[in-house]
Amino acid sequence: MGSLAYAINSANTLSVVGGGNLGFSKFSNFATPVLQNNSKILNLIYTYSAAPWIIQPYFQWRYVPHKHEIGVFKATSTIGGAILASYALTDNVFLAGRVEGIGTTGNATDGSANLLYGPGSDAWSITLTPTYQYKKFFVRGEPSLVQAVGYTSGAVFGNKGQNPTQVRGLIETGLLF
Repeated sequence: MGSLAYAINSANTLSVVGGGNLGFSKFSNFATPVLQNNSKILNLIYTYSAAPWIIQPYFQWRYVPHKHEIGVFKATSTIGGAILASYALTDNVFLAGRVEGIGTTGNATDGSANLLYGPGSDAWSITLTPTYQYKKFFVRGEPSLVQAVGYTSGAVFGNKGQNPTQVRGLIETGLLF
């Protein structure tokens, strides 16, 4: 993993972040599936930070090489991007949100790996994150809408994997260190 950042000025930063497995691993668990353990990733991130705004668009590319031993019969990749933004309403209340999109290469018949909702699938999402912070304590809600496109039947949402749309929500609280 490596990261290189260039501070253009006090409000603008450009970063390049990359990482990947230089070898091969059959290791897999809930947090890191075997395909991700054998992939390489590159992020290009721009950050604008000048009170009350933080705006951060980014571009992401992930590559999983052809590896028959883990079921990747054709090199497969994802290309995605997002815009994240946060606005400080007060010293303690923030309204943040993001819009994201991601697409995968290949299709179900050419040996491409499933990196999303089936080979060749795409998805987009929109999320709002209102946050309250008092000193080191914070609480935030996060409603989100996810839409899969070009998906493989059985690989999306719902009890039978047939629903391409999902509304998600959570409430998170904790202490900042």
